[in-house]
Amino acid sequence: MIKRLSLLALLTVPSFAFGQAVPSRPNHTLPQYNTVTATNDNRGAPRAMLRMAPAATPGSYVALWPPGGIRKDTRVPSLYVDGTAGTLEQIGRMADGSVQQSDIGATVAPLDANKKMTADVSGNIGSAPYFGGVSLGALAQYRANLMERGVRLLPGSGADDIQQINTVFSGNGYGYNGSPLAVDIPYGIWPSPSFIPQGNGKTRTVTFAKNLGNWPRYSIDNHQIPYFGDGVVSIGNNSSDSDGFVVSRVDANDTNYTTFQPVVQTNLVIDSSKFSAAIGFPPPVQNIASNVYLTAKHNGIAANHFDNIYDHANTGYGSQMVGNWQKFWQKDSGQSWAWNMILEMIDQSSTNCAALDAKDYMPCRRWNAELDWAGVGPEDPRSAYMPGYSIRQGIWFSTNHTAQGDQTWTANTAYTAHHILSVADASGQLWMYDASVGGTSGSSEPKWLYDAATKVKDGSLTWTPLGKWSFDVGYVLGVGGPEDTRIGTVFWLQGPKIYNAIADWSQATFDTPVHIVERRPVDSYTDFSGDGTQSGQNNHILGYDSTSKALTYKVNGVPVMSIRDSGAIISSAPPQIPVMTRAQIRAYPSPAKGMQIYDSDDDTPAVYTGAGWKLMPLSDLPAN
Repeated sequence: MIKRLSLLALLTVPSFAFGQAVPSRPNHTLPQYNTVTATNDNRGAPRAMLRMAPAATPGSYVALWPPGGIRKDTRVPSLYVDGTAGTLEQIGRMADGSVQQSDIGATVAPLDANKKMTADVSGNIGSAPYFGGVSLGALAQYRANLMERGVRLLPGSGADDIQQINTVFSGNGYGYNGSPLAVDIPYGIWPSPSFIPQGNGKTRTVTFAKNLGNWPRYSIDNHQIPYFGDGVVSIGNNSSDSDGFVVSRVDANDTNYTTFQPVVQTNLVIDSSKFSAAIGFPPPVQNIASNVYLTAKHNGIAANHFDNIYDHANTGYGSQMVGNWQKFWQKDSGQSWAWNMILEMIDQSSTNCAALDAKDYMPCRRWNAELDWAGVGPEDPRSAYMPGYSIRQGIWFSTNHTAQGDQTWTANTAYTAHHILSVADASGQLWMYDASVGGTSGSSEPKWLYDAATKVKDGSLTWTPLGKWSFDVGYVLGVGGPEDTRIGTVFWLQGPKIYNAIADWSQATFDTPVHIVERRPVDSYTDFSGDGTQSGQNNHILGYDSTSKALTYKVNGVPVMSIRDSGAIISSAPPQIPVMTRAQIRAYPSPAKGMQIYDSDDDTPAVYTGAGWKLMPLSDLPAN
């Protein structure tokens, strides 16, 4: 009995029985032993490994095998997590497939201090688990990454990659409910700059990294545009123009670009009353803001915003090319102060540029706005007398009659104070009516009287007539500022030759009984002989002199002729009537009574009367 107990102790404690040290724990854990449960721990019922196996006859046992005779089919109870038994042979196979301690650092990478892998995983790892229990293979189904889909993008792999790239682009339906995903190109070598993926109707977006070589491109005007297919938006930072962030789309061949959204679109909805004019002028709400800060180290040209449009179209009228199109919708009840565009230059420099300036060296000029135009070719000849026929027009201010907004009458509608309606009479003429006080319209349209005096009752509203439809603009071009700001010249022209007129008002129509082309204050003059030099200024001027109360012409500052308010003509030299021969006087067309002409043949003045031309009698000038 004592021998049997000793044998039992030796077998149950092998490190002591065989004189071995406690073995090191392997560098990985078999799944079977991840969890120790009550089923397979060492507590509870005694182990059956050293118990005699039951014999065929119930209640009897076979002979106990000695330690040296333990067989491979010796059972080990609760070997697996689910509590089932196993054999010593199975244990050996598990050990044979495990990582040997001597291999760590040689053929097997060690784990770091956080039990993380220190080398790349190779081979097929599609069944490896990812966060949440999803396998890497399943995760790849929701990513259109070319590298994950078998595209190598390595030098020399272009021919094989082309077929796989076309497969990915044409079958891109990996997203939710079969919607296409953005194709991701992390790095590598594109097969060829001229290779454009085929069958890419399902792919709309491509993202690519800067280190993608040979990326596909569309060449135009010496620029290389990333081009992954017609209508495909590419997002990356690889361009012949810039190393920065680039968003491109090429609508080539038969692609209808009107079916797509803009390449970049931003939306900002202001539905908050937190900012109020009652607290002053808060910072403006900005949809897009870009800032460029130039330090003293900068030495070159900087542009805060640069737009290019390259026009190769040849479609004529109805297909205009617009370099910058901006619309400002003033919606009802938009009653705020509004500017469609503000150009500000904040000149905070304390440098006296005028003192630094030199004839041929301009160190610090400022332009608030500059409009430059390059080109070649003549204008429409009709523009010599009708500027509206011109082909090239610098700045054209126009109003749009159709942009009336919500100005039609509707029943049972709440109108704010001073809402304007446009109502057409039987001839189609529009009349304007103003809601003096806010209210609600009636259930049926009131009777409009179409005159400039009669008010119209409508529900709780009273409409005040404003007359026939009009859209008045106070001024088109205005210049303002504080009084201590001085402006040298409001309008300046230099260089171009004028083939019509500096100002042409020949087609202007007026809505006033007196047609005023220009209005200016007294003691202001027009200079007729300026030549761009100081000495050439103010030598021949014409204007109204408030002191003499006369329209005065001055030469070198001296009045030579004036027409006073009384009609009297004052001249520094005696007037001279026209001189003609007798034949010329007789042939003069449509003479009027009182007309005088000096008859050079008869050496006397002639005056035209109701009876024809008559010579005026003359007498000698007295001696004293």
